[in-house]
Amino acid sequence: MTSFLRIFLFKLQHHSLMMWGVLFFFAAWGGVVRYLTDNSIEKWSWTGLLSQMTISCFTGLLGGIYGYERDFSNAMTLICVCVCSTFGCSLFKAR
Repeated sequence: MTSFLRIFLFKLQHHSLMMWGVLFFFAAWGGVVRYLTDNSIEKWSWTGLLSQMTISCFTGLLGGIYGYERDFSNAMTLICVCVCSTFGCSLFKAR
């Protein structure tokens, strides 16, 4: 195993799985909020919502890993996850 993977697995064991569940919940919720603010009621679709939630969970996971790597507190990591999940789709859009 690479050293990065070892460190990540150690940190994953160090922080509880319940906290990761909370982080994923808030990341998915950020995707729902982003989808609802970007689209009107008439253009609502399940596929659009699920794709937004998938992108938000991925970027929220990156924000959570960043927060844990920088040794942020749980509250600051949660804030980092929420910001990353809400603005994650904007980062991936081609300009």
